[in-house]
Amino acid sequence: MAVPEGEWDLFTRAHAAGRLPLAPADIGPALGLTRLRAVHVRFPPGAPRRAALRALRHGDDAELRMLLDLAIRRVPVPAGAPPAVARCVAHLLGRAWRTLALLGLPVAAVARLLGGDPAAVLAAALTPAAVAVTLALHEAAHLIALRRRTGHPRTGALLIGPWHLAVIRPDLTGAPLRWVAATGPLTGAAAALPLTVAGAWQPWLFAAGIAALAVHLANLWPTSVDGRQLWRGLA
Repeated sequence: MAVPEGEWDLFTRAHAAGRLPLAPADIGPALGLTRLRAVHVRFPPGAPRRAALRALRHGDDAELRMLLDLAIRRVPVPAGAPPAVARCVAHLLGRAWRTLALLGLPVAAVARLLGGDPAAVLAAALTPAAVAVTLALHEAAHLIALRRRTGHPRTGALLIGPWHLAVIRPDLTGAPLRWVAATGPLTGAAAALPLTVAGAWQPWLFAAGIAALAVHLANLWPTSVDGRQLWRGLA
C-alpha cells in the first residue's frame, strides 16, 4: 500500500499524542488512512460525546459519523475455525463491554420490577451480551467461509468500532460470494436457537433469542449488506 510521506507523518504525530487534530486540513489524509484500515485513532475522553451533542444541537451528524469511522479498528484474526471464533467473540466483548453493561442494566431493572428472582434478573442483564455473542459468531462465520472458499487461511480481518462490526475481505463473485454472504446470517440464527430453548427456564433468554434470530434473518433480506451480496450473487 503506497501512502504519501506527509500522511504518515501526520498520523505518526497524532497517534503518538493519543489524539487526532480535528483541523480540516488534517482530517482529509487522516480519514483516508483509516478508511484503508492502515491505522485507527484513539480520541481524547469525551470527544465522541461532544460530537454527539453538537450533532443534536445543529442537526448535522457529519462530524460524529466521521469520528465513529475513524475509531474503527482492523483486527487480524488467526487461522483455524476455533481461534477465529474465539478472537471475534473476545474482541467484541472486550470493546463493547461498557455498552453491553449499560444496555443490560435497564433490562435487569425491568426484570426486578416485574418481580423476577435473582436468576431472572441476571439473565435479563446478560441478554445484550448474549445477542452480541451471536453477532460475533455471525462475523466469524463470514471469515471462516471466506478462507475456505479462497484457500487462504489468513485472508480477511475483523473491523470493529463503535456500533460497527464487519469483515473486510477481497472482492468475490458468483458462488463464493453467495456462500460467504449466507453463512454469517445462517450461523447467527443457529446460534440464537439455544437461547430460545433456554427460554423454557428463563423468559429473558427467550426474548434475547428471538431478538437475535430476527436480526440475523433480517440480514438475508435484499436491503441488508449480506442480503445484497447474496442476491447479487444469485443474479
